[in-house]
Amino acid sequence: MNKNLVITLSILLLISTVFNYQYLRTYQEEKRHFEIFSDRFVQQLHKTITRTQGFIHNDPVGEEFVNALMNLKSDLDALDNLLAETSMYIKDVSGGSSYFFRVSHILSNGLIDPDINPFYEELELTPSEKEFLSEFLKMMEDTHDLLADPDNPSSFNPELNHYNFNNIINENIYNYLAYNRFNTMIENF
Repeated sequence: MNKNLVITLSILLLISTVFNYQYLRTYQEEKRHFEIFSDRFVQQLHKTITRTQGFIHNDPVGEEFVNALMNLKSDLDALDNLLAETSMYIKDVSGGSSYFFRVSHILSNGLIDPDINPFYEELELTPSEKEFLSEFLKMMEDTHDLLADPDNPSSFNPELNHYNFNNIINENIYNYLAYNRFNTMIENF
């Protein structure tokens, strides 16, 4: 009886070891994917902030304006696409239409209600467009400040985990207050 118990416990220990090893590998793989994803997101957010700052402060005109506008639109689309991928790395992300998508749409298409013309029509930033982009820049900077490594602003803060990332994204991009903040910007346009 004692011998059978030792054999049974040894088999159970072996099975447990195999399953624990597989779980550890899966956990490490998911963690690595999240680290790569979160770094990509913060890098793209940092790039978009830098491009928006340059667009506002450099006052491009004509063809230079169109190129800068299309580059900014491309950066915003990249951020929105990254947000769409978030659910592959984090569970329970609210999702939906982000303000990155909405601003990208406004840049190239404008809005019907309220009546906002596409930015490219004047071939330079109007004062109201500049104000709108400045407010939007502040929203991006607020999110970036919460996500970025203080010592390296183009990297994800290593002290944060996927729960922190999820909370920051939900609170600053998807929740009711972020939605109201963005809509107030639209109304003030």
